[in-house]
Amino acid sequence: MMPPILIMTASPSDRTVSRTDLLYVSAVSLLFMLVGLGNGSLASWDEALYAAVSKGILQSGDWLRFNLAGEPWSDKPPGCLWATAVLFKFFGASEFTARVFSAACGALAVVVTYALGTRLFGRWTGLLGALVLLSAKHYLRLSRFGMMDAPLVLCVVLVFYGFWRGREQGRYDLMAGAALGAGLFVKGFAILTVLPLFFVYGLLARDFSWIRRPTAWAGLGLAAVLALPWNLYEMTANRESFMTDVVVKHLVTRTTQVVDGHQGNWYFYIRTMINKYHPWMLITVWSAPLFLWKALRRRDPAVALVAAWVWGYFAVITCIRTKLAWYILPLYPALSLTAAYYLARWVPETRRVTVLCVFFAAMWLHVPLSHLIHADYSPQIKALAERTAGQLPEGAVVHLYNYHGQPEAVYYLERRATYADTPEELERAVHQTGDKGMYLFLRDEDRAAVEPLLTRYGFETLASEKQAALLVRRAVR
Repeated sequence: MMPPILIMTASPSDRTVSRTDLLYVSAVSLLFMLVGLGNGSLASWDEALYAAVSKGILQSGDWLRFNLAGEPWSDKPPGCLWATAVLFKFFGASEFTARVFSAACGALAVVVTYALGTRLFGRWTGLLGALVLLSAKHYLRLSRFGMMDAPLVLCVVLVFYGFWRGREQGRYDLMAGAALGAGLFVKGFAILTVLPLFFVYGLLARDFSWIRRPTAWAGLGLAAVLALPWNLYEMTANRESFMTDVVVKHLVTRTTQVVDGHQGNWYFYIRTMINKYHPWMLITVWSAPLFLWKALRRRDPAVALVAAWVWGYFAVITCIRTKLAWYILPLYPALSLTAAYYLARWVPETRRVTVLCVFFAAMWLHVPLSHLIHADYSPQIKALAERTAGQLPEGAVVHLYNYHGQPEAVYYLERRATYADTPEELERAVHQTGDKGMYLFLRDEDRAAVEPLLTRYGFETLASEKQAALLVRRAVR
């Protein structure tokens, strides 16, 4: 039977964060975020891309002007890249160090979700909300992926936490501002999608008092102070590329046009949740609409904040023309709290120990069965890089035949990479290199199509591994 549509309030003591809860949530989050994190190999898009840029920071020694295989690169802000470069410097470049900053941010976002849920609805709801978020397959997978989206989620949750606490203690508005500025520093303009959500909250809760809070405006000023130095530097040092690759591409083009073929219809993110937000979609499919209904009917500020987050953010990303599955990630903490709100009413807190033990056991099965431990995206390139270490001269270019994995080739082989998708393109590349020699990555499945060219131009196998080979055409001396 569906739970009654009531606003159930918690006592002030129930809204206080528990050290025991924090310890449990922190421990299980770190455990399942970090176990097996260094297994396998990096994915080209965008895991190996960011890792290659971070490695390039150390190779060039330039922490301000980024490069990808020696070519200027300015597509993203520096926060995550610097963090990964520091990890590479002190612990070496590896799959673990390429992913651990994202995983740590994902774990910390779970902890902050617990704290926010506790302040909104009480400790039991907050705890269940954190566990729902951690066990959501899509969230766990992408947090363990070396990208910038889990750090963005952490910043978003901190913005909402600071905003809510700022209603009573203005200094938390500064926390929200700092988180907003950090979001600009780690993911760029994507964090700005949260700003309209507070106006949605104001409409649902009939509460615009935050506009009159001096500390709220001070928080926005702090965000600008944190974000402006890097952006001003980019505008002066790399004005043309910054305006083209950052401002126009990410703020305008991605919003109004389809970029790189990433298109979708109005229900793209509904389909994403159905396919990826396992196992909790069975609950949130009705808990999210109920939260909106409750917000409209009761005007409860706590419910209104979560409803504004869910429905406002969903509307924003749906209106953006470029569609990518991971754009939905900042929605998951709020969605998890809607599920937890009703779970807390179905499962009484008196069964707390049983729930925590069952959750831990279920997660221990869930992680390996969901194939999260061994994320092996580029096994061929990685294996060939290990087999040919030190054999590719400086300045060499690796041609990838019918294989669009440039970032993984740059990261593992530490050389420039380019594409040749047809025999004709490959032959043109041979002519362009002339007598300088040439390196070619070729999978066994594509060999028959170019075998005559390989014979004609004298390619030989430098190394082979996992149904692929790295071929070389020796330079003529």
